[in-house]
Amino acid sequence: GRLYAEQGKVKEAIAQFESVLKLEPKHEQARYNAASIYAQMNEFAKSADHFAVLRKANPNDPQIALLFLGVAYRANRTA
Repeated sequence: GRLYAEQGKVKEAIAQFESVLKLEPKHEQARYNAASIYAQMNEFAKSADHFAVLRKANPNDPQIALLFLGVAYRANRTA
């Protein structure tokens, strides 16, 4: 997935990360990457969903909390 993302092939990257998450829902790196790419694609609701899962798994991580709040805010503003 990361190789696709580096090449700018975001749809392929998302497909790879989502496939990993179907097999291993707790794979944090795949979830973080998917959340980040969704945010880059302005799909803030999908990004917020992934960051919410990460936030629940890492409640004391300020970076995850900040990223979640940013995309959640944008998701509400664009809804």
